[in-house]
Amino acid sequence: MALRPIFGQTLGFIALCGALALVLLFEVFKSRFTLDIPTFEEVLSELDWRAILFYVSLFALVGGLNQSGMIKTVSNMITRLLRKAWC
Repeated sequence: MALRPIFGQTLGFIALCGALALVLLFEVFKSRFTLDIPTFEEVLSELDWRAILFYVSLFALVGGLNQSGMIKTVSNMITRLLRKAWC
């Protein structure tokens, strides 16, 4: 992810590619590892999908608020309030 400026891709895309590369690596070379690695299907079946959907929704909401400028507006208002309180 630190090489994002070089690739010119978003962090989400880089993280997705990294995850897919790791899944592919473990599935292809599973027999060479000495650890008992669960299959990809076992990992997917044990995920808490409600939490994943919550985080996806949360990031989509924050991204939308950021695009609309709402986060900047609220942060400017809070900054003004804090300056008045401290001065």
